Amino acid sequence: MAGASSDCDTLKDELNNKRGADLSVENDAKLFVIERLLQNLNKGQGLGFVVAGKVLDRTTLKTIFVAVSSFLGAVVPVVLALRSTTAVAGTAACSLPAYHRYAIRAVMVSANASCSFDISLSDILA
Repeated sequence: MAGASSDCDTLKDELNNKRGADLSVENDAKLFVIERLLQNLNKGQGLGFVVAGKVLDRTTLKTIFVAVSSFLGAVVPVVLALRSTTAVAGTAACSLPAYHRYAIRAVMVSANASCSFDISLSDILA
């Protein structure tokens, strides 16, 4: 459909070639009427297949493709980043096994008997 609508645009070139072949005022007036008629079709969009009130030609399809690609290029990485962050935060892999907790407590108790064990893993590894 888009190819047929784009081929309709070549009709303007053919009308202009007719004008060049015969430069008379009568010929120009006839061609002007046809050109104006074609230009005013489909609410000023010209001749072609209409989908959702828009003439569907190759230019329109390229515009739609660029818009959708730009949107997906911006949204998909954000969605994937949020998805991977949620997946990591929701797993149990971030908690210490019980035997590690007991080992850390044993080391801390021997160093300081008044320790309340309110310490983060980054503090332990530092």
